[in-house]
Amino acid sequence: MDIENQNSQMPDILPPRNSSRYCGRYSRANHLQGLVRIFTESSKIAVESKKPETAQARFELAIEVYYQIVALRPDTEIERKTTNAMRTLNDEFPSIVCMNEALGICDKASKIKSVRTQLKYLRKAQEILERGLARQNIGHTNLTSIYAQVVGYVRQAEAIIEKQGKNANQRNTNCGPDLKSDTSPAESVASTQTIPLPSEFKCSCPNCTQHILVPLSLAGTAATCPTCSHEFTIPQPTETKFYSI
Repeated sequence: MDIENQNSQMPDILPPRNSSRYCGRYSRANHLQGLVRIFTESSKIAVESKKPETAQARFELAIEVYYQIVALRPDTEIERKTTNAMRTLNDEFPSIVCMNEALGICDKASKIKSVRTQLKYLRKAQEILERGLARQNIGHTNLTSIYAQVVGYVRQAEAIIEKQGKNANQRNTNCGPDLKSDTSPAESVASTQTIPLPSEFKCSCPNCTQHILVPLSLAGTAATCPTCSHEFTIPQPTETKFYSI
């Protein structure tokens, strides 16, 4: 089956094969298990990388490999699981890549001592999240939660900087017009404060889909849904719901 005809037979909800920079690169690959492994690994990196360029490249690789898997006409169960995984990845990728980029910037901000530089990074994270929220993609609920926390950190940093400015003005006034304080606001104790990363995120119960707010520290641990009592493992905040193929 040629690539153009294959594109026309795929569901509209999936990106066409020729939208991938890797289009046709795996058109002669016929080792099904190897393709499934590449698809799974590419999907995982696409939703975990905090570098948008890396995430996008792996997403496009997953598209190419997905179409080649389908072209090999595997058994019904493998095709069903692969298609469901591709749909989930396609639906959630825009929000996930936005969230990961913002969290990566917040992580950098948390390691910087200067509040002014922290604020610069946090505002950039805020802008990225605002663009993501404007698109209203699937998964924007998690973006909303993180955005609210980032906005809070921005305001916290702004308040610290404002206080530093007032303290500096007070010191200069006390020292007289010809004298300056030896300690600048950037060197003060307040300037070494760090803005913490988001401490909570929302996940959904896989049984009843109830949204649950959980601490980041509990990611990967067992939990019981407060609504339906279903036991499940809390996912990582950037973990999409693709199937194990």
